[in-house]
Order: sequence, then C-alpha cells, then structure tokens
Amino acid sequence: MRPRRPDETRRLLTMGVRIRELAERLDIDAIAVMKIDIEGQDLSIIDDMFRSSILRPRHILFEYLPSRFDYAIAAPHLTAYFADFGYELLTIDGIAYTPEQDVPEENLWARRISA
Repeated sequence: MRPRRPDETRRLLTMGVRIRELAERLDIDAIAVMKIDIEGQDLSIIDDMFRSSILRPRHILFEYLPSRFDYAIAAPHLTAYFADFGYELLTIDGIAYTPEQDVPEENLWARRISA
C-alpha cells in the first residue's frame, strides 16, 4: 500500500441503521442508557431519534467537540433543544451545561426529566 499524499482524503464506506429501525428489529421498547460517539454526527443521530421514534432513553451520553465539528445546533441553543424533548443537559460531572464552560472528557449528558 502506498502512502497517502497530504491532499488525498480517506474514504470510509459505512452502513447505518436508524435507532427506530434497530429498536423494532430487536423488539426494544425502552433504553436506560445510550452512549453515542459518531465523530461529529452525534447530534444528528439524537435529533433523528427524537423526531422519528418514540424511544426516549433515560440517559444519553454523547461526544461534544464544538471546536472540531460543525454541529447543526449552536452551543447557546443546545440546552433549550434538549429541554424541548424533556431532557436537562449536564456535564458528565452532573453540573448544568452552559456554553461558556469546559466540557469534561468532551462528553455531555442528557438526562430525561419528563416521561
């Protein structure tokens, strides 16, 4: 295998399954904890789940690196976004998330506060 040139990009073919489809296939009707780490696509996956599925995990842990990835939801709107779906947004230390603070271990925790 030859080395890549600096201007070459690496391509990776992946296959995906929507959370709703996976839950139906496996007959899952409740999720206690969900951990998502999909290299910048975490919020897209969560948004799709919220909008296309009745599943509402009690806890969602997800990678959050706004300095490395361009998220569809801006940091100042993130807490309100999760609140609209019945979640509070925390750092993994259990402290309410604000856009100004550092995010420990580059992960956030969405904890369901309503059924």
